[in-house]
Amino acid sequence: LMLSTTSWAQTVLEAGKIYHFQNAHFTGRAITANEGTNTAVQAAATNSKDLKQQWYVSKDGESYIFRNMYNGYYLSQTGQNAWGLTETCTANSNKFEYIKAGGTNNTIRSTSVSDNDNGYMHLGSEGQTNIQGWGSGSGGTQWTVTKVPFTDEHDAILGQFAENSSTDAVGAALRAIFSDEACTMLNSKYTTAH
Repeated sequence: LMLSTTSWAQTVLEAGKIYHFQNAHFTGRAITANEGTNTAVQAAATNSKDLKQQWYVSKDGESYIFRNMYNGYYLSQTGQNAWGLTETCTANSNKFEYIKAGGTNNTIRSTSVSDNDNGYMHLGSEGQTNIQGWGSGSGGTQWTVTKVPFTDEHDAILGQFAENSSTDAVGAALRAIFSDEACTMLNSKYTTAH
């Protein structure tokens, strides 16, 4: 299966599409889910065909949410050096702005960091692998974004994500009603007669 990419020079990403983020200053490095742990991201050698470097985009209001196609975890930032992945998407730490920086370059800013100087996704140097928060003026905060063509493999992965989400939602609903794993005893909220 041959994949090709299309460069985007816009400040809007399409929800329901998959993208690859390559650092514009250090062009051989891309945002990547760390294979060794599901909670870390790093800059690795660019390979837009690698699922660890592919990010499914969804929207929450004006904010973007990025879900990794390799492990299903969500990009997250809660502080200057706290960029990583979370299993669930429940907080502002998983929400981002996508801002045009010039030419085909764009920046990604966390909506959870009140100090804009630390809110931009940044790669500090050519040999560095850590993704960290930084100010917007640095070349390391600029990213070239390409849309990845949708494949049958992507469809299967997204189907698995949806199945897992449905199972999680049903489990959460059952835990809210029942006090035991076998679902035989109602929580006190439901046993009290009104």
